[in-house]
Amino acid sequence: LRESLVSVERAGNLAVLRTRDGLGPALVLRLTEASLPQVLGVIGNNDTLFVATASWNQAQELVGVLRRMAKLP
Repeated sequence: LRESLVSVERAGNLAVLRTRDGLGPALVLRLTEASLPQVLGVIGNNDTLFVATASWNQAQELVGVLRRMAKLP
């Protein structure tokens, strides 16, 4: 994640991930395969992903997990 993830933010029950240009599809696949308990589904394009969770709390938890994994502030 450290090489591809630029930022992670929460928007309601979504986690919004920005990636380096062109790395979005690979990260969609990685997140889908990771089977993180907070993740209901992932959609994305070239550099932006929307990760759906069941609640605001789960989105906030997921943002924290992803920031730690990617070593983001």
